[in-house]
Amino acid sequence: MAKPSSRSEIVARIERIAALIPAARRLVGESRPLDLGILALAIADLRDAVRAAPAPDAAGLAPRIAALQADLDALESELVAARPADGPAVRRAAIRAYDGGRST
Repeated sequence: MAKPSSRSEIVARIERIAALIPAARRLVGESRPLDLGILALAIADLRDAVRAAPAPDAAGLAPRIAALQADLDALESELVAARPADGPAVRRAAIRAYDGGRST
């Protein structure tokens, strides 16, 4: 079993995640592709670190984590708003792209 993270290590994880959010927002605003895999891994790592931390090390972090959650919720809202309309033309284009333009 790995050594539990210290409070400073948990805070560093929170700060790393918080730093990823503005970059993700920028990509969304520019309609550029966004891979949320790294963010998802960082969040899972933070979750595991907080769960494994001794109570004194995790004490008092709830407001910072709640603020981070609010920022992530706002990012989710921006992603949903930026999602293109899924009309029939979009679906047909996606199908053509997926099958390489082959007709069946």
